Amino acid sequence: MRIKSISPSIITVQFKSTFRHSRKSRGLSKNIFTKCLLEDGTCGYGEGIPREYVTGETPGSSIIAVKSLARSFQGKDFSSMRQIVRFLSDMRVRKNQLASMCSIELALLDAYGKHFKVPISDVIGLKREYVRYSAVISADSIEKLSKLCWLIRLFGIKDVKLKVGLPNDAERLEFIRRKLGKDINLRVDANRAWTLNGYLSMSEVLQKYSVSAIEDPLKDMSIRNLKKAKKLVHIPIIVDEVLCTIKEAKQLANARACDYFNIRLSKCGGLLNSFKIHKVGKRAGIKSILGAHVGETGILSSAGRHFALSVPDLAYVEGSYDRFLLKENTIKGNVGFGFGGKGKRIKGYGLGIVIRDKFR
Repeated sequence: MRIKSISPSIITVQFKSTFRHSRKSRGLSKNIFTKCLLEDGTCGYGEGIPREYVTGETPGSSIIAVKSLARSFQGKDFSSMRQIVRFLSDMRVRKNQLASMCSIELALLDAYGKHFKVPISDVIGLKREYVRYSAVISADSIEKLSKLCWLIRLFGIKDVKLKVGLPNDAERLEFIRRKLGKDINLRVDANRAWTLNGYLSMSEVLQKYSVSAIEDPLKDMSIRNLKKAKKLVHIPIIVDEVLCTIKEAKQLANARACDYFNIRLSKCGGLLNSFKIHKVGKRAGIKSILGAHVGETGILSSAGRHFALSVPDLAYVEGSYDRFLLKENTIKGNVGFGFGGKGKRIKGYGLGIVIRDKFR
C-alpha cells in the first residue's frame, strides 16, 4: 500500500491553567500535527512538540523538516507492518528534526496499523496490561499546591514529581511532605536551575525531605559537571534535556554520568528511537523514565501509553495529562489515567484513537 500524502500543520493547544517551572511559564503549546493519507483513503495522525531550547526546533522549522523528511517516503510501497517499522528504524535524522520525525513516525504507524488492522502494541511488543502514572506539580504557589495535593490524594497517586529551582523550594517541599505523607515517592525537577555550588547548597534540603531523585539540576549539564555532582551529592540524577539522541545516550552511559534517562517520545524522535535509547541505558545499568512534554494531546499520550506498556522496567511513567491540562484535545474521548494513576491498554488498530473532526 502506497502513501498518497504526508501533510504537516501547526496546531495551537491552549491550557486550562499556566504551567510553570524555574525557567519558563507556558499557557499554550504549538505542536506539529502530521496527517498520513494512504492510497486506499486510510488516514493516520502523528504529533511532535518542537522545543527550541531542547532540540533546536521551532514550529516553523518543523513544517520544513516534515516536508523534507516526507520525501524519503515518496513512491514507497509498504506491504507489511514489519517493512514500515524496518524502514523507519533505518532512517537517520538530525537533532533539529526529532520532533518532526516523531510526528511522521506516529502518523505512518497509525495509518498502516489501521490499514493492516494491527494495534501498535502488537507491533512493538506488549509486555503488560497497565501502567501507573506519576503526578507532576508545576512551580506554583503554596496556595495552588493545596488543591493539587488534594487531587493527588483523591486519585490515589503514589509517585510525584515537583518542579523546583525557586526561592521558596524548602517551604514547598515541606508542604508537599506534610500534605501527601512520607510514603509518597517524591522526586524533583530543577530544569537546570542551579550552578554546581547552588546544587550543593540545596542538597541538604532535598535530603531532608527524602527526595528520591533529581532531574536536570545543573545549568551546565556537561558530563564533567554531572560526574562531579554525582560524587558530591548522593541523590540519583535524572537527565532530560541533554538526552535526545542515541549518540548522547551512549556518551552519558559510557561516562556513567547519571542514574536515570528521561525519555520523551517527541524529543527522542519517536517510539523506535526511544526504544533504542532505553536499551542503551539498560545495558549500562541506567534506569529509564517515560517523560512527557507539557502540552501533549491524545496522540502523543496514546503513543506514550503503548511505549510504557511495552517497557516493563520503567522506573516512572509521566504523561496522559490531557483532560487535566488541555482546554481542547485532538482526539475523541481521552486516554487519561484513573485511580492510582492506572493507565490501561488502548485497544484498536494503529494508535487506537479517533481524531476529532476539526483536526482531520
